[in-house]
Amino acid sequence: MQEQHPHHQRPSRQRYLGLKDFDKNNDINDNRVQYSPRYESNDLWRTDAVEAPNALSTAKRRYPLPPLNKFQSKGEYLQQPLVADYAKGADKVFFMIKTGGSVLWNRLPIHLMTSLTRVPSFALYSDAPGSVGGHEVIDILQNTTKESLQKPEFTLYRRQRYIHDSHGVVDYSELDVKGGWELDKFKNIPMLADAYAKSPESDWFVFMDADSYFMMDTLTEWLKTFDPEQPHYFGSRAALGDLIFGHGGSGVVLSRKAVELTVGKHPEYVQEYEQKAFKYCCGDALVALMLKEKLGLEIAVHGGNRFQGNSFWEVMVTPEKWCQPIMSFHHLTAHDIEILWEYERLMGPERRKQITYGDIYHDFYLPYIKERIDNWDNKAEQVVFTPERDKEKLKEGEEPPYSSFEACQKACDEMSNCLMFRYLPNKSYCGLSKQIKLGRPAFEWVKEDNGNHKAISGWKIDRITQIRKTQSCDPRSKTTHSELHEGWFSPPQLE
Repeated sequence: MQEQHPHHQRPSRQRYLGLKDFDKNNDINDNRVQYSPRYESNDLWRTDAVEAPNALSTAKRRYPLPPLNKFQSKGEYLQQPLVADYAKGADKVFFMIKTGGSVLWNRLPIHLMTSLTRVPSFALYSDAPGSVGGHEVIDILQNTTKESLQKPEFTLYRRQRYIHDSHGVVDYSELDVKGGWELDKFKNIPMLADAYAKSPESDWFVFMDADSYFMMDTLTEWLKTFDPEQPHYFGSRAALGDLIFGHGGSGVVLSRKAVELTVGKHPEYVQEYEQKAFKYCCGDALVALMLKEKLGLEIAVHGGNRFQGNSFWEVMVTPEKWCQPIMSFHHLTAHDIEILWEYERLMGPERRKQITYGDIYHDFYLPYIKERIDNWDNKAEQVVFTPERDKEKLKEGEEPPYSSFEACQKACDEMSNCLMFRYLPNKSYCGLSKQIKLGRPAFEWVKEDNGNHKAISGWKIDRITQIRKTQSCDPRSKTTHSELHEGWFSPPQLE
């Protein structure tokens, strides 16, 4: 009998994924040394369980475009098809992403592969027209009144339009014209009017900036508990004088009734608040102003900490927030957005419905934090000691907290709720915090170092461990498995 070539041998029976593969207990009991929760496709920790078997299996999942006679227009044919990986309940949401023309190409394309695969109905808004993957980027300022367009706040807009209409080949990011921030505040209310006109049947209208990200399953699961036929306004509470508003970068949610009763039934409100925008700093605050003046509606206080405005490496984790869901992130790079999207996918369809602050701590902070890390800035700053602030407060002979890492550590020890600290030798600075953050490497050759290179950061591991033991959602309250100890993953040393 002729011997079979290895490539022609009968393949073993294919195993397919099930919900048990995403069971959190599997992570806790995993003893593999190479495990490292970075949720990034090029990291070495990934085993065969989280890699595509081969190129052929991936190719088979790429569905061909339908024949031409299935498209209703060239525009529809042009659009790059997006995976329909919709969160349960996402069909009730109209999703809006806002950006500026000068940063569009740095921020928006990543969302076609991540955020926009999670929702069926969406729109992309900017201060200049365009398209990404064939999906229209709407110039939401195109209907601004002629009077407003001539004002200094619209200088950037006018020049962007000139470049566009003169068939310029210069990307807007190459324009040396300031004013993106001034333009941004004119976008929010016209966006809401446009979104409602496009999809008046949607239950919820959600907007965020292009450097933000929503955990969509966590969002839709929470929205099930509210009636969209009542006016609702949710977000992270911020203040402008006595006006409390939902911070746009952290994401804002409005119910259908709230939008219907304002710009839905009263499109004239768009021009009214266009004029008011010249006296305000921010478009998200103008949304709050309109809702308050027209409906007497103020932002809800029961949104909790679900909406927040930091990246996953700077989320402020506290004992009070530990078991609370978290669903929005801000100040993200495209790289950050990819990591968060992969994190959701690897959490699995059920677990990603309730991602908590404790999950972020466990999966992004715990492996790395230690009592001391050199050339690392954890951003501790709630209590600050510097020569300028404290030279008159010191007792004679007392070593100031800003004089050394050990002195800063001692100051944290003496503050009962201090959980982390940082010493900046270049600035004679000691910062303490009752929140936990991961932070960033601090070297002269890392951008946004802010002069904090040589920073030394520390965490009160004993206090954090005690906190974790009291949190019902934390694995430490149920087990003492070795991989759950802080700092178990040792990164390589810089040569």
